[in-house]
Amino acid sequence: MAYGVDALAAKLSGEGNGKVQNLVLSDVTSLSLGIETHGGLMACIISRNTPIPTRRMKCGFWTGCNFQTGVTIKVYEGERSHASENNLLGVLYAKGIPPLPRSVEIMYTFDIDENGIMTVLAEVKGTRVMNNITITVTITITN
Repeated sequence: MAYGVDALAAKLSGEGNGKVQNLVLSDVTSLSLGIETHGGLMACIISRNTPIPTRRMKCGFWTGCNFQTGVTIKVYEGERSHASENNLLGVLYAKGIPPLPRSVEIMYTFDIDENGIMTVLAEVKGTRVMNNITITVTITITN
């Protein structure tokens, strides 16, 4: 990472040899991004080292109870199979799910823009019910 920062600084300042000036740098996700599923497992939506900006959609998630009208979605970053062992980025509360028998399908969309701002969208398939959360990086500097 330090080498990448040095190379970027040299490229932006115009210093360094021709190899540095011709270098193409790409911003990528440093860790995998996903959600917690039943049983506390992490379902990866975006794999680490994916170039950004990016947008990934994934289906195959369902409600677990009959007549469930909402779900809590925990968004994580990390490489561990158990979600609790990864870094929690945010929580999305998806509300307005029609009270149907269990197994209502939910599709998740992870969208990361060129500034690294991530939006997570949960959409109930077959309805117009959508909920989202925007996750940004905040840095606190203390003395």
